[in-house]
Amino acid sequence: MELLEKNSIESHPSLLINKSLRSEIGKETEVLEIKSDSAKKYESVLKETKPYLSDFHSGKSKVLSFQSQENRSRSRRSEANSRTSLLNVRERSSFLELYKSFEKMEKDSLGFLEKLQKISSLEHDRSKSLNKPRHSELAQILNRIGWSKLQKIQLIRPRKKNEPQVAPNRRNSFNWKSWAENPYKKFFSSEEEYYKLVEGVNKAKQEYENYMRSKRGTSLLALAFCSTCQDSIFSEKSYYQSKVDYAKSAVDMVISSKLFSWMNL
Repeated sequence: MELLEKNSIESHPSLLINKSLRSEIGKETEVLEIKSDSAKKYESVLKETKPYLSDFHSGKSKVLSFQSQENRSRSRRSEANSRTSLLNVRERSSFLELYKSFEKMEKDSLGFLEKLQKISSLEHDRSKSLNKPRHSELAQILNRIGWSKLQKIQLIRPRKKNEPQVAPNRRNSFNWKSWAENPYKKFFSSEEEYYKLVEGVNKAKQEYENYMRSKRGTSLLALAFCSTCQDSIFSEKSYYQSKVDYAKSAVDMVISSKLFSWMNL
């Protein structure tokens, strides 16, 4: 019977063509269904991102501006300091929310690609997706530094009441106990890179405090004779404050840039 059917098909090429055509039409129908499902999923995720897009774009522009300033020569760095804008809580939160949406879309895309692989010779490298941290993991890590809650993230872990009063330093990973337990480990290429930024913030803070301390005596004396002299006495206050802001923003920007790189932005 099989031999008869084979001979019948071979003797009538049109039957072979029709069989092949039906197969291709079936594949095309499946592909169209996959594309339709993919479009629906994409629209659904897009709706979820809308409440965060405005903050995301404003925050992203700050990150790009910072990166541009970092690429300039050191001779122009002081000029850049005065234009530094710190990320606010809503902007930082939007980065994490968009990462969640990105993860959903990537997961859906992998599902659709696996379906396409079954009906075609399409190949896809899953390794890039597998190397990225999960949103749930990042949310837990960033929660430890107040990423989505505090106006200024915690570079150094606050000491608990029952803990001994030990000054935060490199040996205790600035109160995070060790580099392995430090939440910043996920976002920095090395322990040294993190320490360098923390010490940069501490140095900027110290310079600001030294400046303010040096002017307080003059300020009190001036108030006795001139009630409007405060601005002239503290004329460089904004300069030193901008150095502190710039140093702090560098940490925010490292984390944000890492999130963007995982999202292929």
